[in-house]
Amino acid sequence: MKTCFTRYILYLVFVCLCSCAKEEEFPKALQHPYLEMQQAFPDSTGIKASAIILYQGENAPTEYGFAYKPQSGDQQSEARVSATMADNKFSAVLSARLTSRITYEVRAYAVVDDKTIYSPYMEATSFVTSPPTITDFSPKEGPDHTQITITGFNFSKNKYEMEVFVGPVRANVLSSDDNKLVVRISGSKHFGSFPIQVKRYKDKIGVSEETFRIWGPEIHKMSKLEATPGDTLTLFGKHLFGGQWGPYVRHGLMQFKVLSAFDTKLLVEVPFPDPAEFDTPLPLTVTAGEKTASIPFSFTIRSNFSSATALDLPVQSSYMPAFEADGKGYFFDYNRVISYSTATGQWREESKFPGLGRSTPLWQRVGDKAYLIGGTKGFYNYGDVWEYDFRSGIWKEKPGLKVYTSRVASFVLDGKIYFAGGTSNESSYILRRYDPQTEQFTTLNRVPGYVAYGSAFSQNGKGYLLVNGSVMEYNQATDSWSVHSQYSASDSHAFTTDGSDVYLLTQRQYPTLYRYNTSTKSWEKAAFYPGCVADQYGYYYNISFSGFATKDALYVGMLRSSAYSNCFTRFYKYTP
Repeated sequence: MKTCFTRYILYLVFVCLCSCAKEEEFPKALQHPYLEMQQAFPDSTGIKASAIILYQGENAPTEYGFAYKPQSGDQQSEARVSATMADNKFSAVLSARLTSRITYEVRAYAVVDDKTIYSPYMEATSFVTSPPTITDFSPKEGPDHTQITITGFNFSKNKYEMEVFVGPVRANVLSSDDNKLVVRISGSKHFGSFPIQVKRYKDKIGVSEETFRIWGPEIHKMSKLEATPGDTLTLFGKHLFGGQWGPYVRHGLMQFKVLSAFDTKLLVEVPFPDPAEFDTPLPLTVTAGEKTASIPFSFTIRSNFSSATALDLPVQSSYMPAFEADGKGYFFDYNRVISYSTATGQWREESKFPGLGRSTPLWQRVGDKAYLIGGTKGFYNYGDVWEYDFRSGIWKEKPGLKVYTSRVASFVLDGKIYFAGGTSNESSYILRRYDPQTEQFTTLNRVPGYVAYGSAFSQNGKGYLLVNGSVMEYNQATDSWSVHSQYSASDSHAFTTDGSDVYLLTQRQYPTLYRYNTSTKSWEKAAFYPGCVADQYGYYYNISFSGFATKDALYVGMLRSSAYSNCFTRFYKYTP
């Protein structure tokens, strides 16, 4: 009887407990599991928690774990760690969002359907402080000096204890609280997407799962993939204009001139590049502020010249006058004649000059003969005349000119050679004529200005001089000059192709080839000399081109010996 009474009393107690207890602490029998904490033990790794399942309940849980919060904290400060159940037990190490010497309430939990069932809590005082935890930040992208608000846990109220980095870029901490940081990104050369790192006490590091994108220049397309110097080029993209300086656009070592700049578009002018950068596909770079980006496709600055065979003979003169005959160019080089074959691309020595060696003589072809007049060697100038049979290689000396002359400008009309300018022991402003048939010299009228070698040409039976920005036309009948057209390509070397097309190649820092347009009577840019024109110190002096023209092409080069670079032996071809 006493045993039955005892059982009855226990049954009543159980019924009372089931009917009075809260659901999350003591679930109804067989409907929800009943959990019990076994331990919450702090050590150097965090808090080691374990729990047991006293009753499985009617519905199987979908998740087990532990919830914990500071003893004085509210529900929003609660952290959770999930765990794996085995043999009705589960355990985990709680290591996040802990602060040393703070007491935490630790409870086991199970998720059943849409409910969370908790066990009674156990207390544990942490021995460690967890690294900072980043839960979110805003905004997600921006330029240098963007202000970012970072939310999370285990920050410090003392902003001087916090260090924040966006990838490799340090951010200035403006304010700090336990759960929020406000920082500003410093200016740097870096851009792209980076995680945010938060350091506390210089050894605790928290890293964001998301990345912050620091803006930098981006090029999506270009208006063209090749152009010539002086052309305009449009670049389209994002973040092209910003920072303390820039934007800058570069092709190798050459910098483009920026004509206009907007955040999504740049208009630039193509520069005249170094020889190695002509006709070579190279990536462009865009710099905005401290940030430089390479464009993902190549750009080519065209010269409109093509390479011909380099001169493989030693050169003795800084300038070699030349003429064309039978598809070959004949150059006079101090004491010999060398030739270039347009058919084979071969250089060869044709003959030795029997007279005294010299530089910058008059060297013109008349019919099937060539004539050399004057020249200079050091302080000596000459006035002798030589006839050269370029097919047989035979020289003949002719009666000389009583006037010593060199570096003259010359052209051929009606089988006669006209020349003026240069250096002479008489006036350099007198036009003279040499007739190979009579071997006579005739003194003519004055020329309208000073000229020198390369400043004369003949076209369609007329002779011209380049004088102070004007193309002066010679009238044989009246022995007079008139302005034919204007040109801005000063210090130019003139070439004609088969006596019809006329070209001027400027002899200065950026050598440009101009073609004369007969319909508009104007000079138009045709090509850009891609070879060397400066010495090893970068000085542009004594620029003089040697070359000749055939009926359909122009061949030209600096053609001089240089211990600095073999670039000066290169020969180039221009095809109209």
